[in-house]
Formats: sequence, structure tokens, C-alpha cells
Amino acid sequence: MHHRTDEKIKVHAFYCVLALTLASLLNKEVEALGYKMSINKMLDRFSDAQQVISVYPTVGNKKVAKASFSRLDGFFKKYVEEYGLERYISTIKQ
Repeated sequence: MHHRTDEKIKVHAFYCVLALTLASLLNKEVEALGYKMSINKMLDRFSDAQQVISVYPTVGNKKVAKASFSRLDGFFKKYVEEYGLERYISTIKQ
């Protein structure tokens, strides 16, 4: 931590607690899907997924983009299916 004022230190501590809380909640959801692992391992598994977005020429007055994930292992694929996230992956319109 490279902060010197009390306010910046408090904000940094708040961000750290918030991040840990959100990671813990996500870990509980992943555990409910049948994958028991530490928070660090879970975050590593999520960071392995890489999204690729291909943008195509304008159709009418809209740009059309297609999104897909390049590496989906069973863990991430099950998470995407369980929460219905494939609707956000298949087509993105800008």
C-alpha cells in the first residue's frame, strides 16, 4: 500500500474488504455447483477464461459483435450454463 493520508488508507482498506466479501460470495456459488476450492484457486480458474469479441461491419445502423470464450473448461462452462450467461456471450449489439 502506497498511501500516506488517513482517508486514502481507509478507502484502500474498504476496497480490500469489499473484494474479499465478493470473492467469498462467488466462492459459495461455485461450491454450490459442486466445485470445492480455495478462493485463490477459484480466481485462477476464472482468470484462465479469455473472451474474444469479433466486430463485424455495420448492419443497417448497428454494429454487430460476436463474443465467445476461447478456453472453457468444465468448471467455467458449468458456471456459464447454471447462471444463463450464454445469452450475453452469443451476440453483443452496440
